[in-house]
Amino acid sequence: MTFRIFRIVRSGLAGWSRRATGLLLVAACCLAGGLQTASAANEEERVTFIQYRLIASWVKEGSFEAAPRKLWRFKDHHLRYEEPRNPANGSEVLLIANAPDAWLINRTTRTGSHMVDPGPTFNVLFPVFQGGAPGSLQRLQMGREVEFFRTRNAEVLADEVIDGIACKVMKLELADTTATLWIDKNSSLPRQVRMRSPKVEYAVRYDLYRVDGTLDMALFEKPADVEISASK
Repeated sequence: MTFRIFRIVRSGLAGWSRRATGLLLVAACCLAGGLQTASAANEEERVTFIQYRLIASWVKEGSFEAAPRKLWRFKDHHLRYEEPRNPANGSEVLLIANAPDAWLINRTTRTGSHMVDPGPTFNVLFPVFQGGAPGSLQRLQMGREVEFFRTRNAEVLADEVIDGIACKVMKLELADTTATLWIDKNSSLPRQVRMRSPKVEYAVRYDLYRVDGTLDMALFEKPADVEISASK
């Protein structure tokens, strides 16, 4: 079972790696049909929009690491990810995956690179936890969180409140790592996911999570005013 992985790592991410909490963008295209992400048929036509941020002891309020990120996904082949401007280097990262094509773009310089996956199947994966996650959590994807916990028979805990919102709570024990998911009881959509291990602990907080949004396929197309380097 093999994957062709496009690992797109911005300069200056070594510190994330040292803290096991780096933001590594992964656009993974599955080469083994048996590994295709299982999605309910009715979810295949839905557009998901997520705005999220990281919460951890080392994430300072007002910092670039604390700033919200945005992500759109449509089916298993289309994904768009946007970062805010990084004051350290002036870059503003945009990742677009329209399998088999993917573009990594710096919106500040209007330049980018183009990648093509050879197939035969094209399933874009975007893990929730981009740093410090064990292999068992690398299949936990943005937009597929509830499915991941339910299909693995996660333990149901007592309800909790996140930012004034009543949530159902589910927990998975995976080797030495605990993954916990909070689900808005009203919308049944994720509110927060946390990973905790002896080496690292941080959470992904969903400030906005919408499903069945208006589909605009232009979101998943290469911007016309960007200079793209040769395909790889």
